[in-house]
Amino acid sequence: MYDGHQMQWYTTHHYLFFEIIIVGNHDLLVLVDQHAAHERVRLEQLTSELYSGEKQDYSNSVTGHQIQSSTVEPPVKLHREVCTLPALRTFHKQLHEVGIGLDEARGSVVLHKLPSVLVSNRLPIVSTATIEEMIKEHIEHLSSTGGASRTIPHILTEILATQACHGAIKFNDPLTWNECNKLMESLSHCKLPFQCAHGRPSLVPLLDISLPNSKRNIVYNTTKLSNK
Repeated sequence: MYDGHQMQWYTTHHYLFFEIIIVGNHDLLVLVDQHAAHERVRLEQLTSELYSGEKQDYSNSVTGHQIQSSTVEPPVKLHREVCTLPALRTFHKQLHEVGIGLDEARGSVVLHKLPSVLVSNRLPIVSTATIEEMIKEHIEHLSSTGGASRTIPHILTEILATQACHGAIKFNDPLTWNECNKLMESLSHCKLPFQCAHGRPSLVPLLDISLPNSKRNIVYNTTKLSNK
């Protein structure tokens, strides 16, 4: 079971090969996809910034922590099919926990707060349609679980993954020795270091160096590398 300390050896040796970093110690040689690795680091950083409390959770669960929210001006009036008044009254607390602030106004539901990651200069950075889809989806999820679910809205998770991807080190970006070290050190502190924000592997074991040469039975498959 991964305990957060097993990757400390990753900072021993590094060699850059296109978009792959080869790392290892005296026991294991591993290939690291530099884009996927940095994307994972950024995703966990962005996820931690969602919360207003000190304790963070990187597993797509609010677990009792308030997601930081920001005021939206002017408030956004939602269509009736997105959130009815009974739904607002039933799930007001759960919506508040994920940074969504809704109020009643003249028989309608208006949005006045969103997760801070979705707001810039008091204006949403995503379309009203996306906001309504997020709220509708989350209310449907709460309805199906009797309000017991504490899951971050799926659309918000997708937005974080996209932001993590866009800001990550790109394929073929040359990295210095120190930059490789820094990336491996950051990855070693991640809760889920073995895959990127979209599920692609961030690292793959290549060779067990501790085994005698006669027992390694090495077969190199360079087909994919030669096709790049």
